[in-house]
Amino acid sequence: MMSSITVQDAVILHLNRYSNRRPNEFSMPFDTTQDGIAAALGITRGHVSLELKKLSKKGSIGSIIAHTPNSKRKRITYYLKPQGMSAVPAIAEIMRIERITEESIFIGYSFPDEVKRDPWKMKAMKEIEKAAAVLGSGQSSPAIIHLTLAIKELAAAGGDRS
Repeated sequence: MMSSITVQDAVILHLNRYSNRRPNEFSMPFDTTQDGIAAALGITRGHVSLELKKLSKKGSIGSIIAHTPNSKRKRITYYLKPQGMSAVPAIAEIMRIERITEESIFIGYSFPDEVKRDPWKMKAMKEIEKAAAVLGSGQSSPAIIHLTLAIKELAAAGGDRS
């Protein structure tokens, strides 16, 4: 069965984790940037950008340029507006009915910050997770393919982008 939780819903849920913080230009979490959201959801930054534009047009989110930890420059960060916050209970109810866990939506929450900040390392970690899942089902050949892809992504993360 396909989940009825959309990427926009997932973005709202993710930003809701930071809704207790008032948006300010002095300090916002890395996870409220496009890169942070992409890492948490396990999708591309480009996809996040498209969904953020749609949510912004709906009035569900706002943005602010702010400092983020371990960054030398300010970045665009995102936060939920009241309209976005009002959508959270309905999304949570869909998750409850469909028995969708946060772990199934937020693939990147378990990754270290160093990995979250590097898309090549994120891809490698996802391939390693796929390999582990396939190995758990007793299939070694597909696991080898996933591990090979992970090694290529880690090589790219190290600067060898060939």
